Amino acid sequence: MNDKIKEILVELRLQEDDINEILTKGEVIVDILTAKDFANVFLENGASFSCEPDIDALVKVTMPIKK
Repeated sequence: MNDKIKEILVELRLQEDDINEILTKGEVIVDILTAKDFANVFLENGASFSCEPDIDALVKVTMPIKK
């Protein structure tokens, strides 16, 4: 588990379930406001964003998780 990424996720006040999902799968779907508010922090740490075309206002955040 990448401790730096976990620290960031905790700092971003993501829900525990979201943190666990991003740490195990390397991605999580969050609402667009969460993604927008913290986009810079995520991007500085190598994350990428993609909008889910079939789900309005949700964004998939992919983190480069080092196992």
